[in-house]
Amino acid sequence: MAASSDAVTDQALLAVWTRAWCLHQFAPFANVLLGITGGAIDNWPLQGSMNWLHWHVRFPIVLLACAWPTPHIAVFAHLCNITFFYLALPFVWDHMVWASLSEMLFVVAVFASGCPGFPRYFIDMARAHTIISYFCAGFWKLTTSFLDPKYSCGTLLVAELLSILPGQLFEPGGGVAETLLRWAGWLTVAGEFAIPLSLFFFPRVGVMLALSFHLVILMLPVNAAGGFSLSCATMLVLFVPRGATLAVTLLSGSVAGAAAAAAAVAVVFSALGGTADAHLAGFLALAVLLVLAAALEPRSPNDPERSPSGAMLGRLLAVSLALCHGIVGPVLGVQQMASLTIRVASCFLGAPNRVWECPALGALEPLACADRVAAGPLLGRSPRSALPGRLRWRSGSRGFLGPSA
Repeated sequence: MAASSDAVTDQALLAVWTRAWCLHQFAPFANVLLGITGGAIDNWPLQGSMNWLHWHVRFPIVLLACAWPTPHIAVFAHLCNITFFYLALPFVWDHMVWASLSEMLFVVAVFASGCPGFPRYFIDMARAHTIISYFCAGFWKLTTSFLDPKYSCGTLLVAELLSILPGQLFEPGGGVAETLLRWAGWLTVAGEFAIPLSLFFFPRVGVMLALSFHLVILMLPVNAAGGFSLSCATMLVLFVPRGATLAVTLLSGSVAGAAAAAAAVAVVFSALGGTADAHLAGFLALAVLLVLAAALEPRSPNDPERSPSGAMLGRLLAVSLALCHGIVGPVLGVQQMASLTIRVASCFLGAPNRVWECPALGALEPLACADRVAAGPLLGRSPRSALPGRLRWRSGSRGFLGPSA
């Protein structure tokens, strides 16, 4: 295929972004339509009082945006999602806040640019927001309990990962497995800091690292965080935008290439356990696209339109939103649910199982849980209710989950 980065049009880039975003929105609907009940739990709650609105308003609008990804329809679909997010507050997952803020940035960028195609400086805005959000998620794990293998949920998740890998790789009770379990918390923190750093300095490397990290999350059946992984994979498209557009053009113009990509998704999906639902299938489809995009992304793109006069203001807005969600809200005690902080989540669930590593941060702990008493009735509808029945938060201890009697 003879195509250069200069041939990538705004309309093509808008179509790639919108359809990747739609893939994320379709996943929970697909689970219901396919009768999958044991998939990801961290997604839009389609049941309850808003069930009719999800199926008769939001779902058709997303379908329309996927079929005709024009600027007006894409903005309308994003505004619809933002409205539904507002109506669902405060019973939302943390990555839904992250995604909703990105959708707000897209709408702002389209209205501010007034261009008929894709608002190019949305790429910079979304990148800044994503990178800082990753940093905030890693920052709040710098606690004594998370870094202590006796109490860290990271140890539990690494143990779960080791249990589904071939025993020949990591012998149970062996030295390698013991080392991984002992340093699970530190490895998790290192990974969550390595992803934003690599996305900033080496975007293509960062995309590969982030895909690996989120694939591991999807492989853990008890974790069931497919919504988070698929949401982040959607944002990764904007770190290799030209490559993604060229990859779509390549696959759509080659029956053999499209068949090979579909076969790769099917093989990996059948081989992996974990969250075997529409979220995993969607993630694998995006992963194939992103791996090809990383290979096709120009090393030195020539894009004079990426930094128009309002780009700096847009980046400032993105950074401000990310910091408000990641740091300011939890510290001021105004964000009890859907926070990136483990401490706020554990306090909200009634388990004082996090102690700040740094004495200076210890002063923030009372603020982070200041509104717990005022939360009152919200406790009964927190994400805790999504845990499998055999697992319960061990209230009053420093440890995370334990098998219920």
